[in-house]
Order: sequence, then C-alpha cells, then structure tokens
Amino acid sequence: MGGRSLVRTTPQVPVVEVVGVDRVPTGATRPASHEGAGTLSSSLAEPRHIVLVGMMGSGKSRIGRKLAKALGRRFVDTDSEIERRQGRTVREIFDRDGEDAFRQIEAEVLADVLASEGPSVIATGGGAALRAANRSLMRQHGLVIWLRATPAAIAERMSEKGAAKRPLLAGTAGDPEALLDRLTDLCAQRDVGYHQVAHDVVNVDELPVAEIVDRLARLVAAVGETGVG
Repeated sequence: MGGRSLVRTTPQVPVVEVVGVDRVPTGATRPASHEGAGTLSSSLAEPRHIVLVGMMGSGKSRIGRKLAKALGRRFVDTDSEIERRQGRTVREIFDRDGEDAFRQIEAEVLADVLASEGPSVIATGGGAALRAANRSLMRQHGLVIWLRATPAAIAERMSEKGAAKRPLLAGTAGDPEALLDRLTDLCAQRDVGYHQVAHDVVNVDELPVAEIVDRLARLVAAVGETGVG
C-alpha cells in the first residue's frame, strides 16, 4: 500500500449540554439537539427500553447482552430477530431483495420490538437510524444511547470473516485499506442520524466492555431519577 497511512478522520459532531438528563457518568457525552426532543415524559421513572445505536462493529450486541443481564432485562438484537422471522440471514435478504426491502423489514421488526410491554435492551442494526420514522419511535419508547466508535477502531475489530458477512462491506475482506475507506464513508453518512436520535453518547474506542456496561447502567439509573426531557 506504498506506506499510505490507514488512519482516517471523520467530522466529529459537536457535543454540548442538552436539557433533559442532568447527570451522566464520566465519559458519556450529549448530542446538541434532537428532532424528537420532548417525547419522553420527565415523570417517567425508568425508560421502558434501552436502545443502542451505532455502527456495525461498535459492540452493540455484546454490550447489550451484558447490560441486559446487569439490569435484569430481556435482550433483543434486531438483526437476529429479523433473521429469525425471515428464516434467512441479513446477507441473504440484501442479496435477494435489496437494501430497500431489508430496511422495510427492519422498520417493521423495530416497531414491534419497541411496542412490546416488557422493558428490554435493544441492539439495533447499524442502518436503523437512517429512517426518520425509526428515530422517532426509538426516542418515543426508550432511552437511546449512541455507542460511538471511529472507523479505524471498527476496522481493527472487524475480522476478514466478519467483513465478508456484512452486505455493505462486500469486496473489502482481505483489503484493510478498502475496509477502512468503506467504514469511513458509512460513518460520514450515518453519524448525523445517530446524533439526531441519541439522548446520550458513549465513546467506546478504548474502553473495555465491562466499563462501558457499568457506565451505561449508571446512566440508566441517573435517568430514572431525573427523567428525560
């Protein structure tokens, strides 16, 4: 690769104080504004659902499972739920029906999960925040947390086998530079949606899973005491 650096940077969304959650664990940050602000009542003792958003490879499923166990909640991975209902993999849906068809299925499954009565920890697919309707439902029915990871960190975590399974990373397996370029583009496209939907943000690049889970658990407890505006 001729010595070309694989380090990429993406524009960072400015993070400032936002009215609603008064106490956030160290390391968590707040997005500046939200299209759905005010949809959660400040009198809500505890959010019905904890919704994790972020890029593929940011750890939503792994962190979500551990957080659900720590909180005594059910865990739902929307991609896994799609595969269960459809009887085929996400990659197969993409290959046969295309991305638009997958996004419609994803929206229907997400709406069903968010409408469920039992409080859950929900790990969403990386593209779920692309649709405004999805973002509105997530904010209406839960506390939305963006697990923010840089493209470089995701690329380091992504094995060749893992990249091969991801429809949007097709053709990048075995080519670290192409993988990083694709992830950088995807982050640039999606970060605005994550920023709009998230009540809070946790940067996960260099944090161990146990520490992330602890911070999220404390964030949930803080929201339970202060409410979300």
